[in-house]
Order: sequence, then C-alpha cells, then structure tokens
Amino acid sequence: MKRGNLAVITHALPVLLVVALSLTPLIGCAEQATAPATDGISGPQAKSSEPASAPKPAVSQFEVIQAAAEAYLTSDKAKNSNVKAEDLYYNLNDGNAANDPFIVEVRAAADYEKGHIPGAINIPWREIAKKENLAKLPKDKPIVVYCYTGQTGSQVTAILNTLGYDVKNLRYGMASWTKDENVAPNRLDPEKTPKDYKIESRVNVPAQVYSFPVVDNTSAADEFEIIRAAADAYLSSDRGKNANIKAEDLFYNLNDGNAANDPQVLSVRSKADYEIGHIPGAINIPWQEVVRKDNLARLAPDKPIAVYCYTGHTGSQASAILNMLGYETRNLQHGIGSWTKDMEVVKTRFDNSKDSKDYKFVSGPNPR
Repeated sequence: MKRGNLAVITHALPVLLVVALSLTPLIGCAEQATAPATDGISGPQAKSSEPASAPKPAVSQFEVIQAAAEAYLTSDKAKNSNVKAEDLYYNLNDGNAANDPFIVEVRAAADYEKGHIPGAINIPWREIAKKENLAKLPKDKPIVVYCYTGQTGSQVTAILNTLGYDVKNLRYGMASWTKDENVAPNRLDPEKTPKDYKIESRVNVPAQVYSFPVVDNTSAADEFEIIRAAADAYLSSDRGKNANIKAEDLFYNLNDGNAANDPQVLSVRSKADYEIGHIPGAINIPWQEVVRKDNLARLAPDKPIAVYCYTGHTGSQASAILNMLGYETRNLQHGIGSWTKDMEVVKTRFDNSKDSKDYKFVSGPNPR
C-alpha cells in the first residue's frame, strides 16, 4: 500500500469510529421495537389488536324503566294481578301457613290502627319505594297489598312488580274485606258516585307521534335503583299526592271552555269495550300494551294525561308506570263506572251487596 493512501485511512479512522458509535443507540432501539412481546404479539400488533376502550354510553333511565315495565305488563303476573277477598281469605285459612302471602296495607296509619287484615303490616303507599321500606318486603314470597278501594293498592302493585317482586292487589281493597265502613271508608256509593256524562263510540286516532320524556332521578347505573328512584320521585311529588281524579273534576276540566288545559284522555280498556263507548276524545291503548314504544309515542310528554279503565284498578297500574316514565298522569277514580251509569258501557262496578264480605279484622298499631 502506498504511504499516501495509508495516511488517508489513518486520518479517517477516528471519524468512522465516531459515526459507528453514534449509530449504536439507533440500532438498539430498532431491535427493541421488533422484539417479541411477552404474549407473543409484537408491539405494533398488540396496539392495533387492543385499542383503547371507548367510554361507556350513559344509561338511559327511560329505557331501563320501560323495559322492566313491559316485561311485567306482558307477563302472567300482570294478567293475574288482582286477588278477590274470598280467595285471599281461603288462602290464609286453608291450614297451610307455608303458602300464606306476605300482606301489606298501604292505607294511612290511623286507618290501619282502626282495623286491618290479620297479619298485615302497614307501609303508607307513597312511602313504599323508600329503601328502608323495601327492605321489609320478601323477595322470595308472594305479597298481597291492599288500600281502601283498590286504586292506590294497584299503583303499589305495578311499582313493586316492575321492581321484580311477586305482588297482587286486593280487588276493591279493604272495602271488599269488611262491610264495616268505619274500618273501610271511601267505598263507591252506587247512588252518588256514578255520573251520567256523555260518551261516544267514534274511534279517535292521535294526530302525531311524540318523543319520549327524559328521565333523570339518580346518578346510579344499577337497574333496580333506577326503577326505585323513579318510583320514589313520583310518589314523593305532587303527582303522587294527586294520583286520582274524580269524574266531576275531569268533566269540568274538559268542558270549561279552555281547550288549552284539556288533558289527553286515555282508555286502557279492551278495544271492543272502547268501541262500545268511551269518554269523548279518548284514545285507546289496552293497559298491558301501554308501555310498548309505538304506543308511548302516541302520548304527549308535555301534557297532562287522564287514564281510565273499568273500576280504577288497571288504570291505576298504567298511571303509576307512566308517571315513573316521566309523564304527568292521573287515574280516573273508580274508572268508567264513575263517568256513566250505562252498564253496557261500564261492564262491571263495585257492588257492596256482593263484593263486600264480613271477614275478621284486627286493630292496633303497626308491629314493624
């Protein structure tokens, strides 16, 4: 080798050494990037196969309540949600305590103390969805609730069944258990209660489709708590306090010359009975179908609704559930039987001589 060339190489060696040293970290990084991961998936592949989880969408409280209510209303529990006094009496006195239901009176404490069905505890109906009161109820045993005439007892029945309990309502309430009107007041008076207001047979169809109410009663995501909170919010409000409307008050409202304050009137009776006769302007959705979404879309979320059935029982159940869903709803007390005397339209009504029994009751304070 020539001396000149050797000199060039000798001078270039330090430069080459510096360049080589500077490249070493880069080569190391490249090797680390392609090194196998502990699970056998390379880094980039692991990132693409395990994307960052998207935030969960907020739970729709309306959807939770609607789904639970529809599950109840389409079940056999709803179909058989009332029990007659004679059937409850036989159940309690058949000599088999193992099949006895848990009995809850939902009347005022003062009326409970005057007289109640033996073994019943007392929880006033507007307090039934309080956590401390729900804790008193069995989840593995049938429950029978009763009120004065079956109206508010029916509301409690709908609420508790939607919450997953197994509940029946005493048809016509305490008025069916005893003839003693001091113990069981407020029963339907066949001479005074039924009015003789106009009815019509024309089928009314809603003119538009509505959006659903927004329900927001709790920050919880638990379904039971969402339903419980909705029930408690309704029962604790003025809507709960004024859950029923009398026939004369509804008639005045509809005929006061101010159409702007008219409620939407909803018959929850059968299609056949609706077509025989109904309150003027009423639309028809049978009560077990009332929370289907296509039917809810027929109800105005920003307008009061008056619901009625035959005797006030299934109308009360529908009213309770609609209130939990965010609608402003009242039940026609005693149903169509308070609106008209026409028994072809009414079909059935409380008859004190037939429906009221003379079974034993006990008095005294609530044991729990």
